[in-house]
Amino acid sequence: MTKKKEDIAGFDLIPVDKIDPNPDQPRTGNIGIPTLTRSVKELGVMVPIVTVKNGDRYQLVAGHRRLQAAKNNSHETIPSLVFDTLDRAGQVSRLMAENTVREDFTALEECRGFQTMLDLGIDVKAVATFTGRDQALIELARIVAPAADKLYEDLKGQQVTIEEAAALVEFQDDKKTYKKLVGMAGSDSFKHFLSQLRFSRDMKINVQETIDELTAAGVKISKESYITGAKRLSFMEVDDKPMTPEEHASCPGHIAYVSPYDASVEYWCTTPEVHGCVEKEYKPTPEQIAENKAREEHKAAFKAAEVVRVEHLKELIGKTEKLEGTILDFIASVVWQDGIEPAESYGQIDESLASLGISAPNSLQKLFVLAILGADAYVDGNASYLPDGFPSWKGQDELGGLVSYYMFLIDTGYTVADCEQRLIAAAQERIAEEAAIAESDEDPRD
Repeated sequence: MTKKKEDIAGFDLIPVDKIDPNPDQPRTGNIGIPTLTRSVKELGVMVPIVTVKNGDRYQLVAGHRRLQAAKNNSHETIPSLVFDTLDRAGQVSRLMAENTVREDFTALEECRGFQTMLDLGIDVKAVATFTGRDQALIELARIVAPAADKLYEDLKGQQVTIEEAAALVEFQDDKKTYKKLVGMAGSDSFKHFLSQLRFSRDMKINVQETIDELTAAGVKISKESYITGAKRLSFMEVDDKPMTPEEHASCPGHIAYVSPYDASVEYWCTTPEVHGCVEKEYKPTPEQIAENKAREEHKAAFKAAEVVRVEHLKELIGKTEKLEGTILDFIASVVWQDGIEPAESYGQIDESLASLGISAPNSLQKLFVLAILGADAYVDGNASYLPDGFPSWKGQDELGGLVSYYMFLIDTGYTVADCEQRLIAAAQERIAEEAAIAESDEDPRD
C-alpha cells in the first residue's frame, strides 16, 4: 500500500525558537511539565516531537510538554519527526491520538480536542478510530465541549470523567442540583446520586403524562393520596362484581390519585352512596400515612440504586477472564453455600448477555449471569421489607446470601447507595441477633 506524502516523515534536530505552538492544542494547563523538565535535564528529550514544515518555521503537532520542558532547560534544538505537509484535521487527529493515552490529559481537555476534530468535518466514527475512544464517549464529549470553560471554573481543579462532566451539563439549569453535583464530582457516591436524580426526573415526567391523559379523558385529579369521606374504587361493587374505572367514569364523584413514586393510578369515589361500598373504609392515621410515604420513597431509592448496580455488573461480565478467581468464589460461596437460588430461566441469561452485545458468551459468563440473576432477585425480595423491618423468620439462612452478595460487589469496586447500606446493616443486625439467641440456647453440657 502506497503511503500518502503527508504520512512520510523525516527525523531532524530543529531549532526550538522556530517552532510555533499548535492553535488546536487541547491542553490548557501545565500538568506534569515540572516533572518532565527534571527528566529532560538529566536524560534529554528521549521521544521526538512531531512537527509540520511551515515555510522556514515549524508548527507543533504533538509534543507540547516535551517542547516546554526543552525550553525550560534552555535547549536550542529538539529532536522532531518533520512532516512535509499535513492538513489541519490530520494535525488534530495526531495530537489527540497522542494525548488521549496519557493519564494526565483531563476529560475537559479531551472534550475540547474531540470537538475541534468534529468542527474540522471529521465524523464521530473517524474521531473514535483516531483516538481509540468509543463513539458513545465522543457523543458525550460533544455535549460537554461548549460548557468546558464553565465546568473548569466551577470544578476548581477537581478531575472528572467525561460521563460525569456530561451529567453536570445535563443538570446545569437546575442551580441547586448542579451545585450539589459539582460538590460530589469525583466521589464514589456521584453515580448513585445521579441515578436518583434521573429516576426522580423521569418519574415526574411519567406522572405528569399520566395526569395529562386522565385530565384529557375528563377525570378529576386528587393531590392527596387519601381523600377524606371518599371510598376507594377497589372496595366498591355493583351486583357483587368489582367496580371498574370505566363503569364508574360517569359518576360525579369519580376522581383519581397518581402516585408520585411509580405513576400508578388509584381511583376513588367522593359520592359512594351512589354505588354503595362493600365494607367500611379504613382511614389511616397521620403516622400511617407518613409510614406509607417512607415505604414509597424507599422503593424509589432502590429502583435508582438498581440502575448503578446493574451497570457495575455489566462491567464485571466484560471482565470475567481477569476476575475469574473472584467470580468463581462468588458463584460457589454466595449462590450455593449461602442459600441464594440461581436463576432458573436460561432464556434470561441469553437475554441479559444479548443486551450487553455479547453474542458468543463463554461458559464462565453464562454461569456468572445465572448467579447474578438469582442474587439480584434476592436483593429485590428482601429490600421490600424495609423500612418496616424484616419479619421474625428472616435469619442467617435467608439473609446470609444477601450480605455475601453485597460484600462481593463492594470487593469488586461497587459503592453501595444509602438505601443499600441500610439493607445490609439491617440484615447483619438480624443475623447477629439470631446468632446471640442460638448461643444463649445452647446447653453448656453439650
